[in-house]
Amino acid sequence: MISEVWPPRSPDLTPLDFWVWSHLKQQIFTQDFRPRTIDELKDAIRRAVAELNEDEEVRVRVFGEFRRRLEKCVRRGGQSVERR
Repeated sequence: MISEVWPPRSPDLTPLDFWVWSHLKQQIFTQDFRPRTIDELKDAIRRAVAELNEDEEVRVRVFGEFRRRLEKCVRRGGQSVERR
């Protein structure tokens, strides 16, 4: 069995870090209605995640980017893909 080493924290390779969180923040805080309470914020997050889950085109794009970043990391010998 071949064991690959995966960095414990690599935000440049993690879709949640390189795309999802910023997308959710943009969806929630750039709309006309801004959450004023924790409950409003939770509802806004749930709506934004539900919309994201329904958008297959977005999922395909994000996972395509994930694959591209993994391949770039391999070409760079494990170095960060966001560094030049």
